[in-house]
Formats: sequence, C-alpha cells, structure tokens
Amino acid sequence: MSIDGLPLHPLVVHAAVVLAPVAALLALLYAVVRAWRRILRHVTAGLALVGAVAVEVAYLSGKAFVEDVPALGQAVTEHSEFGRQLVWAVWILAILAVASWWVLPVTSVRGVGGGAAARFLRPALLVLQPLAAVVVLWLAFRAGHSGATAVWGGLLP
Repeated sequence: MSIDGLPLHPLVVHAAVVLAPVAALLALLYAVVRAWRRILRHVTAGLALVGAVAVEVAYLSGKAFVEDVPALGQAVTEHSEFGRQLVWAVWILAILAVASWWVLPVTSVRGVGGGAAARFLRPALLVLQPLAAVVVLWLAFRAGHSGATAVWGGLLP
C-alpha cells in the first residue's frame, strides 16, 4: 500500500497516534466528569469511532508494509503486536463511547430515563469506559514507542 510511491503506513500512523489518545482522554473525562458530558457527548463518540478507524488503517497498512519489505519483519515484531492489541482496545473503547453517548445521563430534553437496560449499563460503563481509555493510552504509547525505536533506534536495516 502506497501513495505516490510512499508507503501508506508512515503517513497514516500519525492520525492514529493523535486520534486514539485524544479519544481515550475524552472518553475518560466523559465518564468521570459528569458536568462536562453535555459538551463532550458527541465529540467523544465521534472521535472514538474515527480514532478506531485510523488505528485499523494504520495496522493494516503496517502489515502491508512488512509484506512489501520483508526485512522489516523481525525489527517490528514488538511494534506489530502492540498495534494488534491497540486495534482491539480502541474498537472496544469506541463501542463503549457510543454506548455512553446513548446511556449516560445528560441533562436534556430526553431526561435521564432509558429504562431498565440503561440503568443496568450505567454503572458498567462508568467503570469499563475509563478502564478501556487507560488501556488505549498505554497501548498507544507502547506501540508508538516500539515503532519509533525500530525506526530511529537503528533496528531497521
């Protein structure tokens, strides 16, 4: 995968590096700071989805990059594993962020109802969303650091 001869992965990875951690921080704030939910509601859910897509594209383009340049395989093994884990974590965060967008109470016209399912989901989301956000932040750091080490630390041929 390339654009005008340049490998796609180094180009799209920057979107993943920015969007996934920002989405995780917003999801953390959304779950923890009730007063900010009205402001963060749509942005958090939207950015979590866009961040998940960016990470997915970065991961797939990275796999294609290694297939195009097999010599990279050994040098980026750790980076690839953290990237794979990050894909799962960021999609879980996106699902939780969309569920929180729907379930967590915001003072609005629709009130704070939502039925029995919403009352059951609220406590779970208030625990799972911040946990997922922390996992995404950690994995984004680890994936980014291992990738940068491979590129700038002299591991690549």
